[in-house]
Amino acid sequence: MNIYFAFSIRGEKPDKNIINGVYDFLVKRGHKVMTEFNIKVENKNILFNEGLNEEDIFKRDIDALEKSDCLIADVTNPSLGVGYEIAHSINKNIKVYAFVKKGANLSCMIKGNKEITLIEYENLEDLLNQLKKYF
Repeated sequence: MNIYFAFSIRGEKPDKNIINGVYDFLVKRGHKVMTEFNIKVENKNILFNEGLNEEDIFKRDIDALEKSDCLIADVTNPSLGVGYEIAHSINKNIKVYAFVKKGANLSCMIKGNKEITLIEYENLEDLLNQLKKYF
């Protein structure tokens, strides 16, 4: 399955252990993570954004999203970009899964949307156990 994995990049930084754990989980289960370039940029392994302007990044990301079977989003930290990607996915009939750490102040626009499968978790082990139901 082609999966678009979204998380905050320019806003509040996500928990790298959660992001890397979910990424490794998806890859080990045979899925293609269409946003691998963001995982590697966050880990400073490779600069996939080097030389790209905002319009190039937008086009690259939307192209990857529209080639995906579903979107998985970390919504623990507010992000305009992630919200945009969720709305775009819903408009394109791409299935959306979102995960949030228990206790986070989640927007009603996410929590109240029945088109989003919302997963609340306590720690990485809990999150991965819940993701096994879907992936």
